[in-house]
Amino acid sequence: EESLRSLELAGAAPESMMVANARRSLAWALAAQRKYAEADGVFHKMREGLKNDPELLKKVGSGDPDWVLAMLRLGRQPEAEKMAKSMLDSARAKFADQPVRIAQRRAFYAMTLAERSDRSAHGEALAAFAESVPVLIDQAAIETEAGNGALRLQRRLVTVIEAWLRLL
Repeated sequence: EESLRSLELAGAAPESMMVANARRSLAWALAAQRKYAEADGVFHKMREGLKNDPELLKKVGSGDPDWVLAMLRLGRQPEAEKMAKSMLDSARAKFADQPVRIAQRRAFYAMTLAERSDRSAHGEALAAFAESVPVLIDQAAIETEAGNGALRLQRRLVTVIEAWLRLL
């Protein structure tokens, strides 16, 4: 929060990459603390600040797994599903050679499907979880063995597995 404040006091433009990254980092920290309403607000400010730079908005402000989680925790399933689906489609197109990134996006999309009140997509959610969770577990093991810790990756994995178990 302090780094964002410093950037703003220094006159950094709201659409600058530095401000966007500071806001995203703050939103991640808030989501990790389960302060979902605050995280959602910071993500919205990030997106609002990027409105004047469509390319940067598309790159940085169009979606984030922690934002999807915040929306789900705030009861905004349709909005979360739309963002998660867009992130998955984008990852498939851009990162075909990065199965971990695609698996993470697929898992968060599965979480949104699992939260549908009408249960119409629960079968699709189960299949998406079954496809993505083994990849994410393998990646977490690699990161842990390498000593990278990857706390955010592990936190996301736990969140995904909990959502899968609730659906079962």
